[in-house]
Amino acid sequence: MVTVGCIALTASGNRVLLTEQMPEESVSELEERVGEGFKSVPVRYIEHPVDPGLSFQEFRKLYKAPEPIYSCISCGGDSRVIEKKTKEEFLTDGTIEVREIS
Repeated sequence: MVTVGCIALTASGNRVLLTEQMPEESVSELEERVGEGFKSVPVRYIEHPVDPGLSFQEFRKLYKAPEPIYSCISCGGDSRVIEKKTKEEFLTDGTIEVREIS
């Protein structure tokens, strides 16, 4: 599925929405257009630097992927990933909607 130009939003009740963000449309404008309590989830990443002078084998042993830190849509507080689910696993607990909104 092509997702270039798309943005994921979330709402209470374990709902996720994937929709297109129009050119020149701000995130707040998109949230207003979508409505229904859906909010974009800001994310930042914590890097885990590794000494650049290491051999490739040592680098592979020590490398950790950047850790995503999400912002809560209700309070703005930090939220770390505590569990990863496949789409199928998520759908047993919540819903994913794909909408074309004009």
